[in-house]
Amino acid sequence: MSTPIYLLGKSPLVLLGLESVLSDTSFNFQRSFLLGKEEFCPNCSTDFLLFVQLKEEKDGRFTCLKNLVKNYPLARLIVLHDATDVKHIKACFRIGISAYLLSSICAADVRQAIQAVASGQTYLDPVLSQYWASQTMGLGSENLALTRREKEVLDLIVEEYTTKEIAQQLYISPCTAETHRMNIIQKMGVRNTAGVVREAVRMGW
Repeated sequence: MSTPIYLLGKSPLVLLGLESVLSDTSFNFQRSFLLGKEEFCPNCSTDFLLFVQLKEEKDGRFTCLKNLVKNYPLARLIVLHDATDVKHIKACFRIGISAYLLSSICAADVRQAIQAVASGQTYLDPVLSQYWASQTMGLGSENLALTRREKEVLDLIVEEYTTKEIAQQLYISPCTAETHRMNIIQKMGVRNTAGVVREAVRMGW
């Protein structure tokens, strides 16, 4: 791929992760810039791909994105953010981005996103596509038949609490906590706790 690729982000760890994916010789990776620490100054006056790790903007003005689109009209922006709200993501695309990815995206999907954007297409994180489809078909979190206690346990599972810690937090026995965990696994149709977390994220829990 001859199109230059740049990274602009707020987290050094995220940038390092993306750099490892882009280290493949098939990509024309140039360099990374740290938001707030370095001035973004690409050595490219033509078109290029730019990964942007968005900051949280409570006012919803997308100032960073708008400035990048204005200053680099030929750039194709790939946004990295964790918001799953449909309005938020649609607003990003209206501003002019080419792809929207969650920070949990895998390396294979990052490569697919790059290939799609480089060929002039748009791209949406597959997890978001599944999540929106499940909402449309009535399979969202509000339709998950969990008891009040199971929902409390699920919240703690998503926050990475162990079964023992869940028991302590909810003042129940580890055996009871494990029973709730197994019930959640069964109701979600997954095989383990990792599957529970993945489905909870997909459902926007």
